[in-house]
Amino acid sequence: MSVIYDFVNYNRSFSQLAKESNFTFNLYRGRVDWKKLEVVEIDRIVRDQDVELLNIYMDSVTNCNLDSEYDVKILDPNFIKLFRLAQLLIDFLIHCKKYLEHCIKVAHESLQASNKEVELLRKQLQARKSEVKQLKKKVKEVKQQLLHSPRVSNPTFQVSFHLLSYLIEQKNT
Repeated sequence: MSVIYDFVNYNRSFSQLAKESNFTFNLYRGRVDWKKLEVVEIDRIVRDQDVELLNIYMDSVTNCNLDSEYDVKILDPNFIKLFRLAQLLIDFLIHCKKYLEHCIKVAHESLQASNKEVELLRKQLQARKSEVKQLKKKVKEVKQQLLHSPRVSNPTFQVSFHLLSYLIEQKNT
């Protein structure tokens, strides 16, 4: 696809997306492989939901040029319209399928990136919890030292920046 779609803009219609991506219908120039077509069992495809086999025949049907296969003058004009309309529908649905495959790929990549970010944030949170635990332990030790030390009129001691910010934060909460 020539246009990378913004996955967030999922509310747009497929016809609008087709226009934005310069979607064009194929020119049907292929020939039908009649021997290959002869062995197709339509009922079995439906019964077995054999999408893989259906994909094999999709190009044959989509790219078939009726003019090269038949004298279209002897065919019912409505049948020709129906067949060509079916070809256009298949062509558009193939485009939609490619778009959806692209969206799935983008969503999967986004999910993987988000999972990595979540894991990183979990590790950071664990590190912060460990740091808080150590700071609480240090505060307890300092309190114990203050309780057991002789009273001084203006006691002064050095406090680390982390401990000070933690104490201020605890006071405000």
